This record gives sequence, C-alpha cells and structure tokens, in this order.
Amino acid sequence: MRYAILDAGNHVTNIAVADAAWQPGEGLTKREATAGCEIGGRWTGSGWEPPVVAVPVPAAITPLQARRALRAADLLDAVNAWIATQPDDAQEAWEYCVEVRRDDALIAGAQAALGLTAEQVDVLFRAAAELITCMPRQV
Repeated sequence: MRYAILDAGNHVTNIAVADAAWQPGEGLTKREATAGCEIGGRWTGSGWEPPVVAVPVPAAITPLQARRALRAADLLDAVNAWIATQPDDAQEAWEYCVEVRRDDALIAGAQAALGLTAEQVDVLFRAAAELITCMPRQV
C-alpha cells in the first residue's frame, strides 16, 4: 500500500510503499496516499491540499514593468521623489535603463530609503514580472 509520511503540520514529506504494520520515524505519521496526495501537499483532515509552489523572484524586469508595479503599490511617486535626490548617473540609469535588476545597488538604495523589506521588494518584482508591457496590435 502507498502511504504519505506526514510531519507535525500534516505536510507530506515523502510517499512510501509499505505494509500496514510499517511505522514512519519519530515525530512523523502515516496516512494512506489516496488520489490528490503529493509530496509538499498537506492533509486537511478531509482531503489533500496541493503543494504550494513558490514563485521565484525574477532577476530582472523591464522599466515599464517596474513603474507599473510601483504605481499599483502606490510607490511610484515616492520612488521618483527619491530618484530626484540621487546623483545624475543614478537618475540616468533609472530613466534610460533597459532592465531593472533585483541585485542593483539602486534598488537596494530605494529599498532602504522607502523603508521596504527585502520580501516587499521581492513581491514587487514578482508582481511586475506578471504585467503585460506592450500594447495590443491594432488591426
């Protein structure tokens, strides 16, 4: 029989084929691995939840994606005000860059100036990557 091995939070850590007498290690429980059971998923008490897949943070986004995500988060004006206080090369980079890189020093500076956490900036980058950045073709 197939068994899901569950941790203390009822998350599936593994799936094993074993006989009914088999017991998982200390701190783990087993449950029959019925339809919908996947490693990383969770037993709810009445069924299986699928695993939560973490969306990676993109290394780079387009300037248009960045501005649209900042506008949606009501941060564009604050970023533009901060950029205006920066040296000319930083202002030019913001104005004319072809990509906005997550690991850029300018992003780290804006993060600190606006009091944002790394996770908040990651969320902005993920949201920006989902945005459409071109106009639909007119026919």
